[in-house]
Amino acid sequence: MEEIKNKYDALLIDAVNLSHRLYKKEDPQLVTKKLVYKDFIKNFINTVEDLKRKYLYSDGKVYLLFDNYFSRADLQNSFIYAARKSIDEDYKKRRSKAEKEFYNSINLIRYYYLIGKPDYITIRIEGLEADDLVKPLIQSDLKDKSYLMVTTDLDWCRYLTQTGHWLPNLSEDPETSSDLAFKLGFPINEKNIICYKALFGDSSDNIPETVRKTQENIRTFCNIIKDIKYPEQFIKEARENPTKNKLFTDLIGNERQFTINLQLVSTIPCGNSVFRENVIKGRNAESLYNSLREILGLNGQKSFVFGNVKRPRV
Repeated sequence: MEEIKNKYDALLIDAVNLSHRLYKKEDPQLVTKKLVYKDFIKNFINTVEDLKRKYLYSDGKVYLLFDNYFSRADLQNSFIYAARKSIDEDYKKRRSKAEKEFYNSINLIRYYYLIGKPDYITIRIEGLEADDLVKPLIQSDLKDKSYLMVTTDLDWCRYLTQTGHWLPNLSEDPETSSDLAFKLGFPINEKNIICYKALFGDSSDNIPETVRKTQENIRTFCNIIKDIKYPEQFIKEARENPTKNKLFTDLIGNERQFTINLQLVSTIPCGNSVFRENVIKGRNAESLYNSLREILGLNGQKSFVFGNVKRPRV
């Protein structure tokens, strides 16, 4: 069982995922010539500050990883499956489409950190989602360092390690790979998470089920995943023993969807040079930064404690 750390070398924040969790309906306001949700932006920034105080070493870094919102769907022609285009159109249509002001707000949040302090680092790459950026980050900047991933996205859990944990609930303690393995019933690693999502789908990502998510099928998965060396092996095993269990029976009737799901849940590779070009430290533009904080009403706030997380009084 991994030890829960009190502090980490880095926070990895799934910026759009956190935005959806923090946003509450409000009237948009005009800031820097665009309509945005001002209270939501303030709440996001204050939440990041709370997380930094609670979980980060004094010399630690905050990495904010940004989606392209519909990036995987926009890459529909880059996969080898002829049916990918039609599947991706459906995938794209069914993903949550927040209003323009919401995305204006996220863009302003990103700008805030781009002009802010250098210990805040933003990463966004055209055509990639935030979870595609985690692997190259932990293999480069965070090699041999501890980190806490702030997200509810199960895709990120393929990168849980002895010193890399996640925080799916802001008001609870971080969780380790052992914690998640206990909940799901199987060891946590990249191959196992890909197989799990490709078979059972993920409603939050609009990934359809390949097999029914029954307790019996989940038990079968947990029993056989240790013997699976690569995701496509499920198809081979099901063809050789189609009536061995209900999971295999379901899969035989839906192989095509399983293969498509593997494309949807697999990480899109990112070259090191492209990745490095898009790892951007805050440029410490003090005048611009202070002006934006003033416009947002972030200066001169007093803090109070709300549950397990400190919240600024506004």
